[in-house]
Amino acid sequence: MANNITPEVLIPLVEQRAVLWDKTLDIYKDKGLKLAAWREICCVFEPNFDKLEEKERKDFDIYKVDTYSRCIYEIPEK
Repeated sequence: MANNITPEVLIPLVEQRAVLWDKTLDIYKDKGLKLAAWREICCVFEPNFDKLEEKERKDFDIYKVDTYSRCIYEIPEK
């Protein structure tokens, strides 16, 4: 799994995908578009993301969301 996730890279990737954060947009409610946006981000950090086993992809997705949340809200790691 990729360990090169930094706030400097992750935050702009999320900001470029309004479907992930702009609640005023109708597309914000579209789970399929959100999933596609997260997949795009995951592919930046793990070029072989689509070739990973399903469990590895799910773990990777969760890690990305957790990392992004920590960047935005400055939640200290446990």
